[in-house]
Amino acid sequence: VLKNGVNNFILPKIKATLPDHLLFLGNNKSLSFPGIDHLPNRRIEAFSISRYEVSNKEYADFVNQGGYSNPAYWDFPITVKGKTLTFDEAIKNFTDQLGKPGPAGWTYGAYPQGQENLPVTGVSWYEARAYAKFRNLELPNIYQWATAATLSQAINFVPHSNFSKAGLAPVINEVSRNSFGLNNIAGNV
Repeated sequence: VLKNGVNNFILPKIKATLPDHLLFLGNNKSLSFPGIDHLPNRRIEAFSISRYEVSNKEYADFVNQGGYSNPAYWDFPITVKGKTLTFDEAIKNFTDQLGKPGPAGWTYGAYPQGQENLPVTGVSWYEARAYAKFRNLELPNIYQWATAATLSQAINFVPHSNFSKAGLAPVINEVSRNSFGLNNIAGNV
């Protein structure tokens, strides 16, 4: 859509999105959130984003189907503090409480009983990225996240988030939805 010779919306090249995703039109995005407001304006393409955080049950599929042993899901080699790590060296860092592959708070590769609908915690950015690749998805960049989060409307959903409450909210949580219908965009995981 052109307005005064400027393309204000970037229409998607994709024909459909996943049923649990929301589609956002691309645009020229500026960031006005403290801490990231120094980043330059950037044109972003149309994208989709999940309505929900990844649950323990969903992440267990990745663990149980060998996600931690399949290098195709991981971006290696990586460099940490000037040292380049191979897949075999780095994957040893992504273990549960007893040294099995998985999130830090899990035990023997399993999430705590009764927490299947809570969001997965104790994963690094690398693990989150590997999970996204496992699902044929990508992690959102800061511009995409800021667009979907509607931070300018935070007053409407942040008071219902669990910043000051004990414990996590389930991934499907109608109370803390933003105006686009994204659950727990603030204050959960």
